[in-house]
Amino acid sequence: MTISPFRSSQACHANPHQGDRSRSSRHAVLLLSALVSPLGLIPAASAHAAGFVPDRSEITFVSKQMGVELQGRFRKFDGDIVFKPTDLAASHARIEVDLASIDLGAPDSEQEVKGKDWFLVANYPKGIFQSTQIRSKGPDQYEAAGKFTLKGITRDLVVPITVRHAGKVDTAEGGFVMKRTDFNIGQGVWADPDAVAINVTVKFKFALISGSAK
Repeated sequence: MTISPFRSSQACHANPHQGDRSRSSRHAVLLLSALVSPLGLIPAASAHAAGFVPDRSEITFVSKQMGVELQGRFRKFDGDIVFKPTDLAASHARIEVDLASIDLGAPDSEQEVKGKDWFLVANYPKGIFQSTQIRSKGPDQYEAAGKFTLKGITRDLVVPITVRHAGKVDTAEGGFVMKRTDFNIGQGVWADPDAVAINVTVKFKFALISGSAK
């Protein structure tokens, strides 16, 4: 029997025919993509590159299961970020997300999303964003354009970023919406968009040592 990765208190009260579908939708939340995603308030990241403060950074995601909003996060991600507002040509970001570190608040759901219909972490353990250009869009507003790879599929991605300043630590935060179907996430019985939303919202908050932002 397949265990759905996305469980909610509402799923426990669903009728027998809705139970599997309701639980399955939770898988979509995990996608996140990713997703997973390139940029990311939970202090659990493992990143340790210069300029990146992992214990003040996070990557979270939101999806919908049968219209009900569900949230999740990734416990582990690594990064190499250099951000220089006065020299954007010398700025870059590479983020690698450990997909097996997905946190959905339910161990059986987390195990399910590691399988072939979802992330297939045995073959594709990481989601990766590599910037190709960082450009200014106004005071403390930027865009990071680059390549996002998930489950062996690479697509172009542009991420809006707001930089906030507080003492010696700057914070880069923002978000984007990705389509799980662009990366073959949620296949087989989980493909129904009425059960699991196609769109997944990824949000991030990255703390940067202010010396890397000069």
